[in-house]
Formats: sequence, C-alpha cells, structure tokens
Amino acid sequence: METYLYSVTETQDGGIVAVGYRRYENGDNLLYILKTDSNGNKIWDKEFFGSSGDIRGDSVCQLSSGELVVTGHDNPSSGITDSDVYLLKLDSEGNEIWVRYFDGAGRGLLGQDVIETADNGFVIVTITYEQEYPGAPITKKLDLLKANSSGDLIWSRTFGGDKECYGAAVMETVDGDLIVTGLIQSGLNNPDLYLVKTDDGGNLLWDKAFGGNGTEGGRALEIAEDGGYVIIGYTTSFGGQGPYLIKTDSDGNEIWSGNIAGYDDPNDGCLISLGRYVLLGDDYLIAVLTCADLGGDMDSDGICGDTDNCSNVSNEDQADFDLDGIGDACDGDVDGDGFTYDGDCNDLDPSINPDACDIKRDGIDQDCDGVDRTKGKTCISDGGEKPVSTEGKGQTCSDGLDNDSDGDIDCADSDCAKKKLCG
Repeated sequence: METYLYSVTETQDGGIVAVGYRRYENGDNLLYILKTDSNGNKIWDKEFFGSSGDIRGDSVCQLSSGELVVTGHDNPSSGITDSDVYLLKLDSEGNEIWVRYFDGAGRGLLGQDVIETADNGFVIVTITYEQEYPGAPITKKLDLLKANSSGDLIWSRTFGGDKECYGAAVMETVDGDLIVTGLIQSGLNNPDLYLVKTDDGGNLLWDKAFGGNGTEGGRALEIAEDGGYVIIGYTTSFGGQGPYLIKTDSDGNEIWSGNIAGYDDPNDGCLISLGRYVLLGDDYLIAVLTCADLGGDMDSDGICGDTDNCSNVSNEDQADFDLDGIGDACDGDVDGDGFTYDGDCNDLDPSINPDACDIKRDGIDQDCDGVDRTKGKTCISDGGEKPVSTEGKGQTCSDGLDNDSDGDIDCADSDCAKKKLCG
C-alpha cells in the first residue's frame, strides 16, 4: 500500500486535515482522509471506495460549522474523459453525511479545490478533459462549479477559450468575487501560471499569466491582508522543478516572486501565519517557507515586503507614529504635520514645526527658529517676522477667534478686556 496526499488545511482546533488516496496492490485507489492534532499526531483516518474503487481526494475544506467537504474525482473504467467530480460532506469525525456527483456529459471533470462561500454554498474548480471524438487529442479546460448548501449544482462556467488550461485552487474574496489559479498554455512557449478573477456568478473580470522560460503552474492561493494574492505553485525556469511563489496586488499585478531550490514540487500549500507557508508534497514532505526565502523580504527584517510598512529599511518593530501606513524608518514626516524631518525640529510632535506658533516663555521652540520667544503679544508663526497683535482691533474682539494666538478669545483676551464692547 502506498499513500499520497494532495491537500492540507488547518482546522479550527489547530490541527490539520489532509486528503489524497491510498493505492493497494489489487489496483484499488481509495480516497484517504487524515486528521491530526497540532503536533501532527494522528487522531483519525478514513478511506472511501467510491463507485468503482478508483476515487481520489484532491481538496478538503473545513466548514464554518466544523464539518468537512472533500472534492476530487471518481474514475470509471471507460477512461479519464468520463470521470466525475464529487462533493463529499463529512462530520468532524470523518463520517459521511452526503455525497454528490457531477457528470461532465462526455467531459471528464476532476475536482481540484473546493471552498465554502459566504452563502454557505460551495465552489469547485476542476481540470476538465475534453475529446472531440474517439482517438482525437485530449485537451484540458478550467471549469468552475457552484453548488448550494445541499450540494445541488447552481451553475458551471468554462474558461480558457481555445487555449489549454486547468484550475487548481479557488478562493472567495471579501467582496464575494472568486479568484482562481492554475495553468494555461498562453502561447507557443511553455505553459504559464494562470490567475483568473470572476464575479460571484462566475463571469470573467480579468485573467493574468505569469512565467519564465520553463513551465509554471499554480497549485494553491492565499488572499493577503492588503487584498492582493499569494499564489503557491511550481516552476522549471530556475534549474529543476520546485516550489514557486508569486505575490500580486488586488488587480493581479506582480509585486514579487521567487522559487525554492531543493524541494519537491508542492501539491498544495497554505498560509499558517503572517508570511509563513506550509507546502505539501508527496511522501508527507512538508516545508515551512517564509517570504525571505523568496526575495520578498528585501530589508531582511523578517517581515514580508507586502506587509512591511518600510520594505527597504529594516524595522522589526514596524513603528508608525502618525499611523499613516508608512513606517517611521521610511516616513519623511513621522508626526504628520506636513514637514519632513530635515526641516522639522521635532518630528514626533505635530505641534512643533516651522509653521507653528511659538508660545512666549514656555521653554519650547515651537516654530523651530532656534529660540523660545520672550517678547511680543502674538506667536511668531511666519519665520521670524515681528509679532503683530490683531486682537482688540476693530470688531475682532467679537469674532470668536484667537487672532493673536495667545490662547484667549475675544473679551477673555487682555487686549480686548479694556474695550467698551467687553464692558
């Protein structure tokens, strides 16, 4: 017996659930599901025979209820173009609640990933095999299937047009759209990693392809805190096939990318903490990576560039005094008063800057002219000109303003107290 795992996800109790299949000497391939605790110790495992003894698990998702759903494909003896995608719902102990099969009507559907959507339904992404007639070349397409909470099909969509492509992972964005990764033959060159965004009805919004001189493909997705995407895949463009990660913005534009040498091609991956990923390959190989391994931490402070508030200067504390999203180490105006540190004599106090009023005899040089004002009736706020008192002139004693910036308004000001209107 040989065991292969193709998908892993963290569960609500801090453990892990992984799915794949077990191959037996009699030729049976049985769906295999493994549940562990947070230390990797087995809690339970399950096998499912399927309809023909050739059923494989490609994705597992824990629902908000704590239950599990699994997708993959059930292969009939007639061949891969007749494969059906299934949706299997289990309780938290791995016991079957229901199973649904989706027939491709002459097209082989292999479920690659499944998610629970905000409406408690499900979306499955597939590799879809097509053959125009017996003996004709078999081509691949990317299909999205949407089911309701009972597993009943609502809609299906096919992507790629006349190009070969397939899907590997899908996620729902905060606004209800869908983001999908996989592979596409985008030209005469080797296949590229494929990224697709659709609305909640599966209608295409945009798609992108990423690649080098070799072959690239996506295997897993994560949505970053900034609304962008991290795609976990594989590449042959850097001297041998291995893990490949890409970070994009919310419009699919690349921010950084990199590969890891010395690891097997990953089957799946997931984000386990900020900037740290678990990659799952054959034979239980698990690798923990950080963006620093991929050139994503340019300043070597241990914080990924897409979340680092000062990505080109090391700042482990991520200090941001004025909360403007720019780390103090990179922020020319830390206190947010409109003056950069080269002209601001105290960049940690927004009340101190060259345009500030220098309060008389308070021991503080508010206007950064090098001295604390000792004379005059008003604050010096114009670079050192003589103070001009405006309080007490005309109707300014009743305008509700502190015209001489001494902290007193209208009749409360000593300049106005002697005026008739202040009695």
